[in-house]
Parts: sequence; structure tokens; C-alpha cells
Amino acid sequence: MLSCAEYRANIFTYHQSCRTTCSFAKNEEIHVNVIKKALSFQLLFTNRAKACFLLFKK
Repeated sequence: MLSCAEYRANIFTYHQSCRTTCSFAKNEEIHVNVIKKALSFQLLFTNRAKACFLLFKK
């Protein structure tokens, strides 16, 4: 299981690469789905992962 910091680092890395290629990156729901598909993070479905993701987005 990834730590919160590791999870956030992975999301940040993907978000940075996706930002320039996803024209719909501003649509949060679609963007999250893209992240889930690209990284296959089952963690994203857990409360801990959602909390980490939301904290990172602020």
C-alpha cells in the first residue's frame, strides 16, 4: 500500500504529463477517470486515497 506521500507524488507526476495532453483536464470527473485508467490505482477508490487526492488538489 502506497503512503499518502507516495500516492500524491505518483498523481502529481501523471497530472503534470496529462495537463499538456488532455484537452479536458479541467473537467475534474473526467480527469480523475483518466488518472484511474492510466495508473490503474485501486487506491483511488479508498477513502485514504480520496483524502490524499483532495488534499493535493487544494
